[in-house]
Amino acid sequence: EVLVVTTPEPTARLDAYGLIKVLAQAGYEGRVRLAVNMSDGPEEAADTARLLETLAGRFLGLPVESLGSVPRDREVPRCVRAQKPFSLERPDSPASRAVAAMAQELAGVRLGEAPSGGGILAFLERLAGLRRGRTAHS
Repeated sequence: EVLVVTTPEPTARLDAYGLIKVLAQAGYEGRVRLAVNMSDGPEEAADTARLLETLAGRFLGLPVESLGSVPRDREVPRCVRAQKPFSLERPDSPASRAVAAMAQELAGVRLGEAPSGGGILAFLERLAGLRRGRTAHS
């Protein structure tokens, strides 16, 4: 399964289409899903996803499914500047909730259902701990 992440910006959409085209030319037959990052609203995200789904289907014969979108969120650049994962620092922010929803979708877990192993937040905390461990020893 391939997850293509793009933004609504024209150059990012072109790059995403180029990646999908390479997959199609290579004979990829797996699932291609699309996430739209930094959208200024649901309509902009839906328009971006619809455009890439249509182009990939019509010209490449490769179906692309929208996974969802992450809204532009002022908490993300704040966390980036602080070098902290926004999903851990601001778990209730719009971007964190959107990422968690997409992660649950990818994991095959319905919202509100606790997956085994402590859920996505526990996974992100373990991942951040591993990253901190590497950084401290680098």
